[in-house]
Amino acid sequence: MNVRERLEAMLNPNADGLLPCPWCGSTSVVGPGWGVGQCAWCPDCEACGPRGTQSEAIAAWNSRPFIRALLAAIEQRDEALADTCDLSSSSGATMPRMPKRPGSGTRA
Repeated sequence: MNVRERLEAMLNPNADGLLPCPWCGSTSVVGPGWGVGQCAWCPDCEACGPRGTQSEAIAAWNSRPFIRALLAAIEQRDEALADTCDLSSSSGATMPRMPKRPGSGTRA
């Protein structure tokens, strides 16, 4: 599994609409009791998200701006690489060749 797939997996909610635990990655996250002052929590590492009403607790637990920013950066990188290294036969572009080391007969 590559980095992008791992990050995307961290944004897949469980049946209760909760994302995996941001600390241990467990998908068995639950919301105990759902009342005012309750939080989403992970029974595997015992992490507890911010407290609030059910909707506030879910929104807080599911807030993953860093992961979303990383995925956006990976997408931008991939687009830039695709533009720079377009190897399709229709473009006519090729990858630059590494220069040979003087006297070695092999590429550097």
